[in-house]
Amino acid sequence: MLDTTLATSVAEAKRPPTSSPKISPKEFLRDPAHREFLKELLALPTPRRKVIEIGCGQALFSSILADHNYQTLAIDKEWGVIDSNIDFYRDRNYGIPAFALGDAMNLPEVVGSETQEFDWVFSYGFLQHFGDYDLQTLFRAQLAVAKGVIFAVPSDLHLTAERRVVRGMARW
Repeated sequence: MLDTTLATSVAEAKRPPTSSPKISPKEFLRDPAHREFLKELLALPTPRRKVIEIGCGQALFSSILADHNYQTLAIDKEWGVIDSNIDFYRDRNYGIPAFALGDAMNLPEVVGSETQEFDWVFSYGFLQHFGDYDLQTLFRAQLAVAKGVIFAVPSDLHLTAERRVVRGMARW
């Protein structure tokens, strides 16, 4: 069973330097594309209210969903990302996702289960970094632990000012 508490044991390991500046969830939602994607996430059926974000970066969507009473697990394979997130969310008044260090290609191993105990796995601006074969592996891994997969990737329409909403993003 997955331990969904804030991963403080991670802080005991050697810390590499962290880099990217952090923004608040409120600042993040100023972007209409982010607001529209969140609106779609909140409208999805989630009977258990348990979701995973892969390639989480700052885990802003996970934090916002945690504020909406979702049990969120934010996964990234970069130690510096997870470590800086733990520091960032520890002393803030935001929703706090659980964090896990791991490779999205091996989600059943990361979450310790292949029972589809999560409602869905989502990513935003992550899948465009993979080729066809790796995408198949990623989708199989996601569907092994969740009942559905939701993703958004940048497209030409996404980048135009007048179309910065979800309909301007490639999604299937």
